[in-house]
Amino acid sequence: MELTLYDDPISGNGYKARLLLAQLDIPYRLVERDILKQETRTAAFLRKNPNGKIPALKLEDGRCLGLR
Repeated sequence: MELTLYDDPISGNGYKARLLLAQLDIPYRLVERDILKQETRTAAFLRKNPNGKIPALKLEDGRCLGLR
């Protein structure tokens, strides 16, 4: 099992999360969500991260952290 990062390529905060994971050499799966198309406001995404923001990091135990 691995970490899953929900992110949008245009997100500056998402870049910071990707950079940190790369610098720490932590493997993760990237799932892109387009914030301009409201893909972070779907019911499925809001179940993962109720604040509807990205980046969000899904941990190995299933919990999801909204990152800023």
